[in-house]
Amino acid sequence: MVWGMSLPVTFGEFWPDGDFEGKTNDGRQGWGSRLSATFEDLSPSEQDRLFDSLKDNPARRVHTYRFHAVAKFRDEIGTNPYEPDDPPLSPIAAFEAPRFFESRKSYSQLGSLIMLNDRILAVDDDFREIIERFEPGMHRFFPIEIHTRNVVATFHTLVVGQWLDSFSPEHSQAEAFTHNGDRFRLYEKRAAMAGLAFSRAAFGNAQLWRERRIGERVTLLSDQLHAAIVERGLRVPRINKLKEI
Repeated sequence: MVWGMSLPVTFGEFWPDGDFEGKTNDGRQGWGSRLSATFEDLSPSEQDRLFDSLKDNPARRVHTYRFHAVAKFRDEIGTNPYEPDDPPLSPIAAFEAPRFFESRKSYSQLGSLIMLNDRILAVDDDFREIIERFEPGMHRFFPIEIHTRNVVATFHTLVVGQWLDSFSPEHSQAEAFTHNGDRFRLYEKRAAMAGLAFSRAAFGNAQLWRERRIGERVTLLSDQLHAAIVERGLRVPRINKLKEI
């Protein structure tokens, strides 16, 4: 059995409203500004290692690198989610991880898995422990503090390290998805997602993964991982049962 977890669509306990590392004095996002400043201070060889593009246009290179670095926390490392001439996403450097997220509101509680800006996921200690128990070393975690008006909570940004091609459009209900070339957009209502099929031969013993032809909007979970989440009583975004073939 396979399950699909959709990203939240409204602000709340699974999607706090705020900014990575707050705002700078001129209103820019703190994380993005820090990434740009740190990149500019690196040696040319280290800049090339992290982002080997636009060497003849330093100002544009710094600006583009920032988006490249943010994408590493959402997309598959080694792929190129942006311009065809850009390099593939390089492994995440320690300084690239956001250090804290500053919420604009107070929340009575946050989920064990939350979405932050740019569709980046973060999990609490309990969820991280479950993932590491099922797939040790497969996924990457970076500590991040979630600052609300009166609480500081410790989370970990989650970088999904497993991308597969198990979606089977030919075995799925046609009204449950649309496609553009080899990319698919799923309709995420419960009834539609029940008609989406995934191949056991392709996902095998994977516990947590994303699909290359679908992207980051839906995260896939095994029956065992889903059962562990339920047993622990973790509050997470909606998880729908999918079809396994």
